[in-house]
Amino acid sequence: MSQDDLLSQDLQINPRVSFFLKETSKWAKFLSIVGFITTGLLVLMAVFFRSLINQLKSAELSELRSTTGLTGITANFLIMALCVFVPSLFLLKFSSKMKEALDQTNQLSFEESLENLKSLFKFYGILTIIILVLYSLGVIGFLIGISSMS
Repeated sequence: MSQDDLLSQDLQINPRVSFFLKETSKWAKFLSIVGFITTGLLVLMAVFFRSLINQLKSAELSELRSTTGLTGITANFLIMALCVFVPSLFLLKFSSKMKEALDQTNQLSFEESLENLKSLFKFYGILTIIILVLYSLGVIGFLIGISSMS
């Protein structure tokens, strides 16, 4: 069956599909809440990391005490928080719209729910590409560094 044949027919959400979507939305809500808690913890770590490092007296931490080191680490925590917050928001929107769609048989909410699911996967895809590029640049930089030593 081709895609055109499938789309020309009315897709139906039978009780089994509805059950799967409800379960999925419940897990999505749980994961989004965990993501928001993680985001909050990362932001708190970014805020309190500077004072924690300044209180430690170890000589190894002297480089971390510099403004550049602390700012870089704080920025990393905030970037990680953003990378957790955005997908958590998409998951929460997916979950709430899917629940609304199934409870009220609302086509618009169903479409918005799937749009948020698409956005979630798009975000993860773009983030994966960025990470792969950074890893590749790191490997290339490492190889150039090794070759310049000899």
